[in-house]
Amino acid sequence: MASPAERDGLRTRYSLLFFLLVLSSSRLLAVAETIHGCGGFVEASPDLAKARKPSDPKPDYSHIIVELQTFDGLVKDRVQCAPNGYYFLPVYDKGTFSLRVKGPPGWSWSPQQVSVVVDQQGCNNNEDINFLYTGFSVSGKVVGAVGGPSCAAHIGNGPSNVKVSMKAVSNSEILHHSASALTSPKGDFKFENVIPGMYQLQADHPMLKVQVKGEADVEVGFGNVDIGELFLVPGYKVEGSVVSQGNPVLGVHVYLFSDDVTEVPCSCDSGSSSSHGEALCHVVSDKNGKFAFSSLPCGKYKLVPFYKGENTVFDVSPASIEVDVSHTNMILTEPFKVTGFSVGGRVADSQGEGIEGVEILINDLLKAVTDINGFYKLDQVTSSKYTVKAQKPHYQFTTLENFMVLPNIASLPEIVASKYDLCGSILVDSSTHPGKRQVALTHGPANVKAQTRWVDEQGWFCFEVPPGEYRLTPITSQAERSSGLVFSPEYLDVLVTKPTFDVVLTQAKLKVSGLVNCIGNCDSKVFVSLIPYVHGTKSLDLSRIQKTSLVSGSNNFEFHKVLPGKYQVTVRHEPSKQVPRLNDGWCWEETSFEQDVGIRDLTNVQFTQKGYLMSVHSTHSAEATLEHPNGEMTAIQVKKGWQKVCLEQPGTHKLRILKSCTSFGLFPFEFDTSKPAPLQLIGQKYLLRGKIAIQNAADIDKEQLIRIVIVVWREDGSFADSNNRLKLATDADGTVLEYEHWAEMDERLTFIPKDTLHTVSYVEPNANHPSAKQFLFYPKEHRVHVAHDGCQPDISLFVGRPGMYIEGRVTPPLEGVSISIMVDDNSIDSSVNRGELAATLLTDKDGSYVAGPLYDDVKYVVKAAKEGYHCKLTGSQSFACQKLGQIIVRILRGEGAEDQLPSILLSLSGDGGFRRNAIASSREAFVFDGLFPGNFFLRPLLKEYSFSPASLAIDLESGSEAEASFSASRISFSVHGTVRSLTRRPEEGISLEARSESKGYYEETVTDSEGKYRLRGLQPETVYIIKVVLKEGLSLIERASPSSYTLEVGANDTTAMDFVVFHQPQVTIITGTAEGSGLLKWQLYLRVRVVSTGDDSKNERTIPLPLSHFFEIQGLPSGKYSLQLVLSLPEKTHRFESEPVEVDLKQNPQIHVGPLRFSVQEQHQKQELASAPVMPILVGLLVISVAMSTPKLLKEGQQRVWGSTLSSAASAVQLKKDVRRPVLRKRTY
Repeated sequence: MASPAERDGLRTRYSLLFFLLVLSSSRLLAVAETIHGCGGFVEASPDLAKARKPSDPKPDYSHIIVELQTFDGLVKDRVQCAPNGYYFLPVYDKGTFSLRVKGPPGWSWSPQQVSVVVDQQGCNNNEDINFLYTGFSVSGKVVGAVGGPSCAAHIGNGPSNVKVSMKAVSNSEILHHSASALTSPKGDFKFENVIPGMYQLQADHPMLKVQVKGEADVEVGFGNVDIGELFLVPGYKVEGSVVSQGNPVLGVHVYLFSDDVTEVPCSCDSGSSSSHGEALCHVVSDKNGKFAFSSLPCGKYKLVPFYKGENTVFDVSPASIEVDVSHTNMILTEPFKVTGFSVGGRVADSQGEGIEGVEILINDLLKAVTDINGFYKLDQVTSSKYTVKAQKPHYQFTTLENFMVLPNIASLPEIVASKYDLCGSILVDSSTHPGKRQVALTHGPANVKAQTRWVDEQGWFCFEVPPGEYRLTPITSQAERSSGLVFSPEYLDVLVTKPTFDVVLTQAKLKVSGLVNCIGNCDSKVFVSLIPYVHGTKSLDLSRIQKTSLVSGSNNFEFHKVLPGKYQVTVRHEPSKQVPRLNDGWCWEETSFEQDVGIRDLTNVQFTQKGYLMSVHSTHSAEATLEHPNGEMTAIQVKKGWQKVCLEQPGTHKLRILKSCTSFGLFPFEFDTSKPAPLQLIGQKYLLRGKIAIQNAADIDKEQLIRIVIVVWREDGSFADSNNRLKLATDADGTVLEYEHWAEMDERLTFIPKDTLHTVSYVEPNANHPSAKQFLFYPKEHRVHVAHDGCQPDISLFVGRPGMYIEGRVTPPLEGVSISIMVDDNSIDSSVNRGELAATLLTDKDGSYVAGPLYDDVKYVVKAAKEGYHCKLTGSQSFACQKLGQIIVRILRGEGAEDQLPSILLSLSGDGGFRRNAIASSREAFVFDGLFPGNFFLRPLLKEYSFSPASLAIDLESGSEAEASFSASRISFSVHGTVRSLTRRPEEGISLEARSESKGYYEETVTDSEGKYRLRGLQPETVYIIKVVLKEGLSLIERASPSSYTLEVGANDTTAMDFVVFHQPQVTIITGTAEGSGLLKWQLYLRVRVVSTGDDSKNERTIPLPLSHFFEIQGLPSGKYSLQLVLSLPEKTHRFESEPVEVDLKQNPQIHVGPLRFSVQEQHQKQELASAPVMPILVGLLVISVAMSTPKLLKEGQQRVWGSTLSSAASAVQLKKDVRRPVLRKRTY
């Protein structure tokens, strides 16, 4: 054993040597060597201590538990208190936690929990953490009266919000201090933190009668008190109302029936109803239409109304209302309504078939719509005269004028369709025959006169005709017929029994045909186009171009349905590839002809091929030769850009480029007329030249220069070239080696000269190998960027000379010591910097070394190291080394251990604050080396395992070796699985948890890049819930399937617990309001229009402005949009202005844009606005009135979207401000 002085010396040497090792070990999992703990007492508060009597037994606190929890309530550990209240909890992890005390239910604590910090100073600096219990609870219940069997679920329950008061009394006198509590939905009440003494209780409710069932005084000792069902509510009130068209109705009888309750208190006669039998009770509505039943016990009831006039029994809706009275008063939200009687009718066509979807108007107000058989029903009708009208688009109907409707009529007379829409279109080429057209209607029934109609701009026309057979004929002038305007057919006969829209009158079409003469066989890439001239001009109408290919297997072409007129016919052979400014793959004798198409087909149009077009694209101009298939040569000038050459011979033509400082790659370039493809001449590479100047070349053997090469690297680190074809020359720079390299445009290259002689170790070059010195170069490299087109400038000069060498040795002689040469200065010429590693090598068997070559323009620092040794510098380049000790650790498989143990954390600590953590494997022994002599403490750690022994103390001598063995036994287990999306894609970063509700255990993990997870440390014989954790704000996951697994952990790992997660859908919502002068006046004519930004013609959505002036638009695709108010009135009579607002739904999918403002000015030629329907205006005024009296309605509507997007509220407000800047466009309508 070392003496204390020697041990202090060892500690000092350890501190110097292993400072960096301690720092580097912090990258591994840290394990605390000291276990801290939290402790203190549980005791009574001063007030409770004063209330304790001398005769009371000494308290026992062993039933009280103190828990250590995380901040989200997960229990890490717990302990029971000693009978005197003392507790101590060991804490193995550093961090911030919460201590919570748990006593009997109803006990009050101060504090309930305490935040603690466990660090190097212990738990809250090792101070006692005490908990005081301050009082107990007094609890009870207010119960309600129970009627029938349906109240079984409510037995023992009572009304909520009953106020129960408790006052302290002393010597039968009430003290001033008191407390109150409201009952729960089940009638329970509870007072907490009550100190021992006498108390008096009472209960009251503003709408209920509360009775006391027993003694209202209670004594509280050292414990909780439950006084049971002390208060009773004998019954509850049911209120309702009766109205007719919103007005109260007096004198309506309401009967109370029940199959559940047999008797109730009733202040009126029970009465009877002929259809329901004997009632339990009945009441009559008052002048305000109100009625009420009082003191009803819990149960199910039916309320039946009955109302009879002088001669008529009226309908009351609903016929009955069922109520379920629990322990609370009830007010019926649905009133009984007195209604009238109903009558029906039918709408049919001329064939007697019913018409669906016809709107029925009573006195011009919509009251009904016919069903699929044409029937309709009018409800709440009174005896009176009505005008009954029917309307449906494209129909006209008969009307029932001033028809008397009585309760005794079976149905209304049938309404019959009198006229239908007969519509169609005329198709005429407006370019050749412009102007409006007419169509004639003739040959109809005797009572229908012949008619004519002008067609609209789209050629559409319509007639309103009674049922019958008609003839439609297009009207043409003599001039039009002379110019070839012919219709096919000339007229159409139509039978009208319903609305007709499919009549089409079409202009006649002609045929144009011809042939193409090809050098070889024509192919499918030959296309002929027919382009009409604009009528009366020499301009081509490219919008009406027709294109066709040759008829299969021939050289003929045809155009069908050609309108008469003047045309240009063109031919083109479509290239196999699209080439700029080259639309034709062949050259022709003539590429186009002008032709007049009259009233007869046009034939014998011919085109003749001249040759084949070769397209050439070159990045540079160059001289070239073209070799033809017959061997002839033609010199051509290749121009920069695109050009085309007509080749009269079919076959393969070869293009050869002359050499220059730009390389186009391998040539010749071939063009095959049977497989035409553009020739792409791309200047792929540019010539780079450079030189290496050799210093003191006269003293150097020229053979050594052969070893020098130039290595070229690309910017991304990939290898480009190794040029060993250097040319020796002499110029103004002396003896030089010249080199060259072909580089691509915009390529960034690094040129590095190298001497291929390997670095010499263990040798003295000057003695045994005088010629072995290796060349080094200044600078180390040159970077070149090919940035411009054409010939490139020369690369900057390199200078080369032999490098320097460093020699040294280790004592005692030791082989294999690692020698590191570090740069200790910055260099400009050699491009090395301070701190760089210049060379590493090992000593030979004599302990000596030679390092080099090294750059000679900087200083160096030499270091030595060997595993298991401590080396100290004794000279500028020599070292003395001392052997250190080591500990060999082996991990053995114990009970239940896996065949292949996971990696194990080994924590080694020692004298002087030494500690080192390492990851070890059970497959092989792990060695802690480089240890100075001293005492060490070794502990293995691995989740789910315990070790035997748990730790070892080791005394290590200088240079010695110690062994330690541990047996690992499995004590807990894991769950394995994957998390994938619905498309089977792995989901990374998804949180999962394993929670044991019964025992309070909890583990959590996240998935890896493959969607896999592992939950560790699950205790055997414990039931866990395994599920995906949906953390708010950190995930777009909506749910997982299955939602969870229930697992009872056994003695093995569990696999294949897989989940599928579903992502949340994104719904876009835009909300806003409208503001402007005369908003009520213009509301019916305002619309909200949404268009896509950048394309104003693309109208995404247009909606009417609602009566509330608040609008909502959902379901738009993500993108940028412009919102604006528009007016549906003519521009001639109204000048309308509204500023557009732009939104970005990609950035904010749910956004409120605020008010859209507008202004309207009526022009001088003022016109009366169309009278608005009365009922919508009345409803609108009613809605506005409600909105004005309750501003919160509009505010809540506007905040509908805001509430769901609180996380993006700030950005939404900023966007709202931005879109109203003056730079936005402004439109006037």
